[in-house]
Amino acid sequence: MTKYLGKSTTIAGAAVGTIGQIKSISGYNPTVDSIDVTVHSATYHRDFAAGLRNGGTMDIEVFYDFTDAGTKGCVDLLHGDPSLNTDTFTITLPDTKTIIFGVVVTGVNLGIPLDDFMTATISIQITGAVTGTLLA
Repeated sequence: MTKYLGKSTTIAGAAVGTIGQIKSISGYNPTVDSIDVTVHSATYHRDFAAGLRNGGTMDIEVFYDFTDAGTKGCVDLLHGDPSLNTDTFTITLPDTKTIIFGVVVTGVNLGIPLDDFMTATISIQITGAVTGTLLA
């Protein structure tokens, strides 16, 4: 079984550009809603059907860099016109496979510790269909 270090993974937005100094990425937790379709004549078991897909959420932790265009772009998306705060992100994994999805930036949380480097956690909601070579 092949194993990969995540250190060469990149994230780039079509509008914000490449997000620099990534410390960690967590999330990408897609789900499918379940719809209860049980009828009164069911015999002791509920029945469910698949509903809509939800791409989930993701947190991108970076060493905060006030000059990084990608991080600044995410902050601008969060604080800008709500009708314009979407982008398309591409994650490129170490084996060059990609995950491509629409995002809404839902938060930017600054970490300002006393004796460590400043960080920012960029929170996103995945929106729409997820594509890319990882899923092919």
